[in-house]
Amino acid sequence: MKWLSLTRLSSTAIRAFIGLSAVLTACTMPNPAFADDADRTVTSEIDPTFVEGRFAGCDIVFSVMHSDGPNFDGGMVLFLGSLHVGRTDKNLIDLGLKIAVGRTQKDSAGKPALTLQAPTSVVLIDGLGTNIDDLWNASPAETLGYRIFVFGYGKATKSALLSAANSGKLHFTYVLDKGPLGSNVDLDLTMQSLDADSPAKSKLNPGAGRQLGECINKILQ
Repeated sequence: MKWLSLTRLSSTAIRAFIGLSAVLTACTMPNPAFADDADRTVTSEIDPTFVEGRFAGCDIVFSVMHSDGPNFDGGMVLFLGSLHVGRTDKNLIDLGLKIAVGRTQKDSAGKPALTLQAPTSVVLIDGLGTNIDDLWNASPAETLGYRIFVFGYGKATKSALLSAANSGKLHFTYVLDKGPLGSNVDLDLTMQSLDADSPAKSKLNPGAGRQLGECINKILQ
């Protein structure tokens, strides 16, 4: 898919990868920003994408600190990756997810480092259901630790995206190692960059949901 070559990680998420940010440190020691079990969006950036000068859809690059009960007894993980919505070469609307789940482990120098694991399954939550029936295919990504999931623009996928456009929130559930239970993650599209040490200084994008809605409308034209 063309969108994969356009996927990028924000500077904050990159710092989380290499263990230099305060957010990553929060995985291994107490931090007031993560005093409860609620998800904390670390980064969320939405941008239009273009191929050969033509509008091709939009990408959302994100990372979320998440308390994973089913897989790690509530231990903190970093749910990160990208979402692309656009049109295929056959002029069909599709949704692509490129997702990894990261956990911190100390390296040989005793410093926290992020280890990535590709989920077995990732779907969008739509009300009391998911968009699993819209799934076209899933495959390992070229980037180690990620898996790619491609969905058609079916009823549930459309409903989940339009709901996100209205609320500014996307809801996922993922499975690791084919486990019986999924872990639910909430992504706040309006949190462009979280300051974990001083949450009041975080950078917000209140119009992120509207941007997603405008992107979908342009794709449908």
